[in-house]
Amino acid sequence: MLKQTLYWLLLSMILSSFQTLADSPALAGNSELSNNAKFTGTWYGHITMPNAGLLIIVTLEQSGNHWSGTFVVPNQGATGMPLDNFSVSDNQIAFSTPTGSRFEGQLDDNQRLQGTLTQGTVQRAVNLGREVIDPNATITLSSRWGDIDVETFASGLVRPWGMDFLANGRILVTELPGRLRIVEADGSLGAPISGVPTVNQINPAGLFDVVLAPDFDESQRIYLSWAKPDAAGGNAASTSVAHARLADGALHDFTEIFSAYPKVPGWHYGGRMVFSADGQYLFLGLGDRGDQLMQSQQLDSHTGTLIRIHPDGSVPSDNPFVNTEGALPEIYSYGHRNIQGLDIQPTTGKVWATEHGPQGGDEVNTPEAGKNYGWPIITHGEEYGGGEVPFAVGFKKDGMEQPVWHWTPSIGVSGMSFYHGDKFPAWQGNILATGLRDRNVARLEVDGDRVIHQEMLPMNYRIREVKVGPDGYIYLLTDEQGNGKILRLRPAQ
Repeated sequence: MLKQTLYWLLLSMILSSFQTLADSPALAGNSELSNNAKFTGTWYGHITMPNAGLLIIVTLEQSGNHWSGTFVVPNQGATGMPLDNFSVSDNQIAFSTPTGSRFEGQLDDNQRLQGTLTQGTVQRAVNLGREVIDPNATITLSSRWGDIDVETFASGLVRPWGMDFLANGRILVTELPGRLRIVEADGSLGAPISGVPTVNQINPAGLFDVVLAPDFDESQRIYLSWAKPDAAGGNAASTSVAHARLADGALHDFTEIFSAYPKVPGWHYGGRMVFSADGQYLFLGLGDRGDQLMQSQQLDSHTGTLIRIHPDGSVPSDNPFVNTEGALPEIYSYGHRNIQGLDIQPTTGKVWATEHGPQGGDEVNTPEAGKNYGWPIITHGEEYGGGEVPFAVGFKKDGMEQPVWHWTPSIGVSGMSFYHGDKFPAWQGNILATGLRDRNVARLEVDGDRVIHQEMLPMNYRIREVKVGPDGYIYLLTDEQGNGKILRLRPAQ
């Protein structure tokens, strides 16, 4: 009984994290109800909560001009929560849960009840059918340039964070707790690869990104970034980079080439990496470590910077602060809060980045050598819970760069990639940016260095990373504790 009570308390807390939409008016005497018996009965589906995918059962009943229903997550015979505030018209239906969440959806041609469970700016896609729906089943989304199938390529991962593509359809994937795996072309998971460094797992940290060396076909060398704990113990750590040779299920010749200074307790490690188009430079995005805000404005610290080094870890002679007294020579740009996505624009060879804002103000930037991107002096966001960010003076300040694009409120931006391939020809050169908070992929159409259109693609999962595969399909990592997935986007079949 206690276990069941705790289960419902958890579900109530999750659903109550949504903000309530305006309730629908009472339906007494609504003549349209008699034409909508098609909504009655039991519907099954899945909804993804933080680190969990929950089966839900919705039962809708109509009696004259009155609707009723229940919302239930099956567990040891638990009874359903009553639904209320119904609105029914033609193929549209909406209702509320007792915790204030609001479902709004419609019947499609396949008798699927599709819609969103919404509160404020937070939405969860819901897909209900007359039979239990496989959570790994392919879901079709509508987009500006055609329908998209979202299919599960692999599952069973634990908080996957970074990926890169090997030959023959295989994918190299990192898991935050400190594992590196090969996912086979059929989606099966290989055993963890040995030789991975010990990672710090405090304040969601761990093994971050993986990228293949530009000469991987010859060298078999890969690059890893991770939260490296201080040898002296305690909670202090920093983001480090190493390369190693991948062979026979193990890492060989492991060589650390960079470690951020200073090592401190905190969060916001950054960790995303990308090679320049010519393979001569490795870029690494770093964060402000959570409470080290003003270090993002100091050139004697790697905190809140974009790093540029050669593949062997040496410092390029044309880095902007090589000859600046007291500055760390690896710094390429600074004033960043927490870089989470990096990619190279195919048409220009320029590096682009996505980074977390505070509460609001997630950004897309085009970092240039020696420039200051303002954090925490300028920001489009505010403190969590409201109020001005300490040290902030507003949106603009002379000598500090404006973002190309920002999301206010935040989407919880994470990974990003430019689309290049033949499967989505209308998306050539578009930015695909993932959202953790809003569980979506933002598709941004770009003209030069301007974003001219945005389309949100709801994914129903916290999306950590996005990459375009050699096959032209789009691959996503879901940030789940128990059943992390690789999703694949392809034109609808």
